[in-house]
Amino acid sequence: MIVMPGNNTGKNVKKLWEMYPGKLGAMISVRAGGGDGWSNVAVENVPYAIDNGRYAACIHQREWSRDSFLRLLEKASKAERSPLFITVPDVVGSAAQTLDEWEVWTADKSFNSFGFPLAFVAQDGISVDDIPDAADVVFIGGTPSWKKKMIWPVCQRFQDVHVGGINTVHGLWLCENCGAESCDGTGWLRGPERMIGLKQYLYRSNMELGQEQMTLFHLWESETRGGRFISPDMTSSEASRLETYVERGITTHAISPNPTP
Repeated sequence: MIVMPGNNTGKNVKKLWEMYPGKLGAMISVRAGGGDGWSNVAVENVPYAIDNGRYAACIHQREWSRDSFLRLLEKASKAERSPLFITVPDVVGSAAQTLDEWEVWTADKSFNSFGFPLAFVAQDGISVDDIPDAADVVFIGGTPSWKKKMIWPVCQRFQDVHVGGINTVHGLWLCENCGAESCDGTGWLRGPERMIGLKQYLYRSNMELGQEQMTLFHLWESETRGGRFISPDMTSSEASRLETYVERGITTHAISPNPTP
């Protein structure tokens, strides 16, 4: 599964791009203020997708810019690497209007001329049967509780599924174990604790180790795994924080590798 931090190209992300090619990507989004976001992400060498930015505009109470969105698609069309998908503009909080918007945008010849795979944004109130069969990708949005219960059934029905707004290690494993192709989140760079969790996930997923234990911040792998820390690329500062969390006994429960609906 590909994890896509949102609009971030800091040194920590760039380092992880190099360490985990194909496991870490980028989500480019139209900014709430109207900018196209292209300059935020070096897309040439990493897998990326483009979000329409309507959610950000909604939560920041700013007008969404159609022109900014189309300019972003125009730039992507000239790039060496095409996006994995683009999200067709949706209506935040309205399943019915999102379905209407899908019909409008997918009938727009100029929009379709870019030729990028189109993602339908599923959100609260949309059933699996409501999702358009013509969608190349299903983007699971919506509220956290609705999203959590929809990941499994949507992944069973559709081949290419992306889950938005995943900012916890538990959420990463839930998406991977259910069969999602990718997910995104804007919170992975908000503090070293979250970065530790992202590194742990990338290392264990890349090595096909799975969740295995019921604690998120356990320090040692078994001798057969080789290596003391879950993520050997941790800095001394991160390792120190990790030890502190372990001593405090902060844990998170693993989920079944074969979740049921």
